[in-house]
Amino acid sequence: MKVVIFEATGMVGQGVLRGCLLDPDVESVLAIVRKASLPQHVKLREIVHQDVSDLSAIEDRLAGFDACFFRPSSTRTYNYLQVCGRLPSTGNTCEPEE
Repeated sequence: MKVVIFEATGMVGQGVLRGCLLDPDVESVLAIVRKASLPQHVKLREIVHQDVSDLSAIEDRLAGFDACFFRPSSTRTYNYLQVCGRLPSTGNTCEPEE
């Protein structure tokens, strides 16, 4: 499974990231962060992007993922469909339809 995580440096995002990196079923993780600060890991790639309300600059690099974890901070409002690449939203995660 290929996973993308937004806000991976926050309290919740760090837990999701750790779980994905430890899960043998997850083959790769792409973390979208506002500043580079994540540990090095063979499964992990990081994209530094300041404004997740506008993904046009990186949207071509967001294709081909099986799951999207997105937990917006309480001070921001985002469009789940835009962020998760038109994947249906379920709570704080966006998962592809079966």
